[in-house]
Amino acid sequence: MNNNQNDNDILRILSESLEGLSNLLKSIADIKRLEILKILMKKQTTFSFLLEKIDLKKTSLAHHLSSLIDHGLIDRFERGQYQITEDGRNFIKSIVITYQRSKLKRQLEQDFFKEQFRLERLSERPPKKTERVVSCNPIYQAGWNSYISSVSGILTALGVKYNYIHVGGRSGYSFITNIPKGNTSFLAESMISDNAWEEIQKGTESFGWKIQDYKKKMIYPRTINLRGEDIKLAKEMFDNIKEVINSKDTPVILWGLRVPTYGIIRGYKDDYYLVSTYYRMDGREDTPIKFDQIQALNKFHFFYFIKSESDIDENLIDKNSIIRAINLAKGINVGLEEYETGLKAYDEWVKILENYDSVTFDTFGNSFLGRFYHDAKGVITEYLERMAMIYSNYPQGIPLENASIQYRKVKSLYERFLVVFPYFKYNEKQITKKDLEEGIKILINIQKEESIGITLLEDAIEKWNSINY
Repeated sequence: MNNNQNDNDILRILSESLEGLSNLLKSIADIKRLEILKILMKKQTTFSFLLEKIDLKKTSLAHHLSSLIDHGLIDRFERGQYQITEDGRNFIKSIVITYQRSKLKRQLEQDFFKEQFRLERLSERPPKKTERVVSCNPIYQAGWNSYISSVSGILTALGVKYNYIHVGGRSGYSFITNIPKGNTSFLAESMISDNAWEEIQKGTESFGWKIQDYKKKMIYPRTINLRGEDIKLAKEMFDNIKEVINSKDTPVILWGLRVPTYGIIRGYKDDYYLVSTYYRMDGREDTPIKFDQIQALNKFHFFYFIKSESDIDENLIDKNSIIRAINLAKGINVGLEEYETGLKAYDEWVKILENYDSVTFDTFGNSFLGRFYHDAKGVITEYLERMAMIYSNYPQGIPLENASIQYRKVKSLYERFLVVFPYFKYNEKQITKKDLEEGIKILINIQKEESIGITLLEDAIEKWNSINY
């Protein structure tokens, strides 16, 4: 039959050949005839072979074969030898395909109605709510570094006696100065190298708790709202965090809560994180955040703590924290390609102010970094002062105390910077040439004073190495 025949041709043939078509369909409307055709679809064969395979008497088999031959579905090419014709093969194929499609359609319809029935039954039930809150009640600690605020909040809840100052000092995070090339984006606080993160993690783990973390790159980085595969990855991460909370009853620190910063996951409710974030610093309510509403920017990252079984050598930990502080303050293996770190960061910051353009200048970022590093230098001052008290009877005690005094000078210079470029009223400030000149002068002095502070820390390590405990 011509495959291009239209419906009119088909209707005409049906009208003219109803009896013949009926007889053709009757010719295979028997299971034994279908068995014959199935065998002949595989190969040509003999009368005796068919008689052996099909449970029929000779006369019955001969009758069936004769009917199939009459309708052109098979033919006898030698005495006792039979084969299926091309028309017969095509006829069987079309019937089987039609049957399969009809069967599939019926199955799909059954599946559809089953699913509709299931959903209707479920809709009659009240939705099942899931909620879990960890028992230790972690609270985000006040401070401008979201990592330090989150870590100190959880460690405090877990019973560790150290606070924001200790975490900022031991981890070394507060010693980092990081400025984007050509700009003053607030994102600089977290845009540091993997090597720097490894050092920060080592320092954080020195409190006796090991970090277990989860990291995945975003498919569509630097987008405000998650989309496509990133939503699936965010759901996958949400499920992993739920598992940690359910199985370990421990809080989690997650990147991207509200803005690209760290915050604490206290639990979950349905598809929402129950959180403690920087909102509490502003007196705002920490409302739940849905799993796909995080502001992850470039990565999916969460981590939590498990108790370490390692022995703690406080003297070695303190010494290593100062070595870490020196390396991070110098910017050794800290920055990404598009950032300047350490003392060189101030050269870049000065250059940005020198090339000030009222259209492109990031006023908020400039003021935010001033406030962020003012907080960091305050942490350093307090941390070194505590170290100096602990080791006041040892040679390293004096340079540690002097370094603390030096960093207090740096903190004071940042206070002056914030008078020129106020954070809380940055959008009301009209930046003048005098402001820029004053800002540049302050940054140059900060660089000078911080350099002296780093030298004093190096002196402390030399003295530390000169004694035996």
